Amino acid sequence: TRPFRIDDYIKVGEYEGTVEDIRIVHTRIHTIDNKVIYLPNGTVATSSITNFSEKKLRRLDLTFSVSYEEDFRRAQALLLELCEKHELILKDPAPTVRMSAHSASSIDLTVRAWVANADYWTVRFDLLEQVKTAFDEQKISIPYSQLDVHIKDLPTAENNEKSK
Repeated sequence: TRPFRIDDYIKVGEYEGTVEDIRIVHTRIHTIDNKVIYLPNGTVATSSITNFSEKKLRRLDLTFSVSYEEDFRRAQALLLELCEKHELILKDPAPTVRMSAHSASSIDLTVRAWVANADYWTVRFDLLEQVKTAFDEQKISIPYSQLDVHIKDLPTAENNEKSK
């Protein structure tokens, strides 16, 4: 079987990159941070392989959190509007935005949008930036981890003397 070809972007175990060469003994991949990794074909044959290039379309899944105090429907509509306006997001199948979790400090909204494989990273980065800007403009708060500390009355030296 040939689960990948030269120029495919793959992930084998913990390594991912573009296949540059396939030899009898090893497969050479080039990572996005300009490293070259030689994977022994024995390891490749016994590992799970994810081929990101095999299909022309790829679904982009992003999750955005809003505060419980926010109207999640307003945030949901805004996210869907951003997807519909983005020229690289496919109209068919249509993007969806649904509530995906009631988290500890937020309501999580998941965006699912189909894009051409080659546009995946561009759309991902665009949406991350556009959502932050739009949430700021619309004053939709994005929750962040907080720690509330409650201090109890501690016995003072004076109170200790009185109790003796």
